[in-house]
Amino acid sequence: MRNTFIEKKSLQQSNILDGLKIDQAFRLAQRKLTKNETEEAKKIYSDILIKFPKNKKALKALNSFPTTSMLKTAIPIDPPEAALQGIFSLFNNGEVYKALDIALNMLK
Repeated sequence: MRNTFIEKKSLQQSNILDGLKIDQAFRLAQRKLTKNETEEAKKIYSDILIKFPKNKKALKALNSFPTTSMLKTAIPIDPPEAALQGIFSLFNNGEVYKALDIALNMLK
């Protein structure tokens, strides 16, 4: 019963390759990118990978998009003042390596 539900659901979802040849789909994705319609382009590349999971061109294109988790966790350019003061304090107290270690971790 569960398999038939999944099969019906997958049949209901349309794939771009149901109506286009693969080269046409790539051209359409490229046009979407030039129009800054990245979500539509991602969907096209994903559809290609559904039909052809090892397609290198689609894999490369899809991997070229930044991940949303990276965008959400953007680090501010300037570190907080309190963190800098802690590093300065360690440095001034002669704990240079500890200050350097903290600064390097902050950069990561």
